[in-house]
Amino acid sequence: MDDFALYGHSLFETFCVHDGRYRDLARHYRRLCAGAAELLLEPPPWATFRRLLDEQVPSHGDWIVRVTLCQLGGRWAETPAYRTECTIWTKPYRADSRVALRLHLGDTRFPVDDPWRRYKSGARLGYQVAGRHAKNAGFDDGLIVDLADFVLESSIANLCFLNPDGTWVTPPLSQGLLPGTVRQRLLEQGRLTEAAVPLAHLAAMQAVVATNAVVGIKPVSAIGSHAYATRDAAAWIKTITVPPLKPLADINPTG
Repeated sequence: MDDFALYGHSLFETFCVHDGRYRDLARHYRRLCAGAAELLLEPPPWATFRRLLDEQVPSHGDWIVRVTLCQLGGRWAETPAYRTECTIWTKPYRADSRVALRLHLGDTRFPVDDPWRRYKSGARLGYQVAGRHAKNAGFDDGLIVDLADFVLESSIANLCFLNPDGTWVTPPLSQGLLPGTVRQRLLEQGRLTEAAVPLAHLAAMQAVVATNAVVGIKPVSAIGSHAYATRDAAAWIKTITVPPLKPLADINPTG
């Protein structure tokens, strides 16, 4: 009966570790802290966060790590005083062998400019349902579209689109979507610009790419019944600069 279970009052981050080395961990930690500040959660200080990872994540092998901040307490809880708990889970990482992804275009539409979508919170039921519907329909993931018929992202990934003019764009955060770590890196590298993507313009796009910290950067071969050639997407992905993996001791949380 704590608030995280009743109301989804929680935040999470998911990333990979390979033989004790991380990619973009500082970005994940900063996003966790930024969300915690808005949602009245207390993230662990960097030193504590690093110690928890060092203690609970195996130093050898490939792993997926999920860090969750949970709001314990609340008016229904046995202990009503609010308290944040940081929990870390791991499971073996297996590289995604899919060459490209197929996205399902369902009938569900999401609110316009919803500010809560920018947080990786436990209250993402709509996204979970969209993803489940997509899998049930034989697709890899579900497309998230708002009530104004603008494309936002998929249920687990940010999206990048190749315009007919040759520029790569991604929907802006102002429309209410997750500030993905890979997405932000591509923006900083000048590989992307933000621009709204109307649903009606999907057929004119030359290529589509999905980005996710665990799945990686993947071409999209279809959205609904519309197929995309993946050659341009795959060629663009090959030119992306990927930062090196770093051991915990070498990671600066502010940089």
